[in-house]
Amino acid sequence: MRRLNLDILKNGIPVISEKTGAFLAEAAAICLTLSGYESGVLLQVEGVINETFEVKWSDKITDSILNSWNDPKEATEFGATALALLLLLEKTNYTYFIRAFQGAGIDYWLGTGTYTGEQMPIAARKGRLEISGILKATKGNTINMRVAQKEKQSKKTDDTNLPVYIVVVEFSQPKAKIVKK
Repeated sequence: MRRLNLDILKNGIPVISEKTGAFLAEAAAICLTLSGYESGVLLQVEGVINETFEVKWSDKITDSILNSWNDPKEATEFGATALALLLLLEKTNYTYFIRAFQGAGIDYWLGTGTYTGEQMPIAARKGRLEISGILKATKGNTINMRVAQKEKQSKKTDDTNLPVYIVVVEFSQPKAKIVKK
């Protein structure tokens, strides 16, 4: 069984800074903690990746940390981002992620190879990533419903002819679905 270690994000990954990575990792740990889980929880992934991952983290989630994240919806989105980035790093050839502009219909542009530290030229874009999180699925808010919503949303960048990965993470079970279009 493969492991996803949230602590990797604290060291930064191309182009996610150490501080942003720590923020994302903490959000994922909080969502899993709020759902009753501890480090070592199993995440069932389906779709273009069908595998179970052990999710680990070293930070102790205290009441003070929970109180600093009093918006579960926000924590869920950032926590899903942490897991999506780690999953794509682990299971694809994408090596760096550049945040897309708000309103682009996607969250990140995906790159391969070595990141040069410069703005990502359009020719260097190799894929697109749209992420969503659900703290606890309901009849009106399921993983499949969210995937369909994100597929429509990502069409704004379909003119690029680049593959788009849609990752939806549900924390109460915990599970994720990854679709590639």
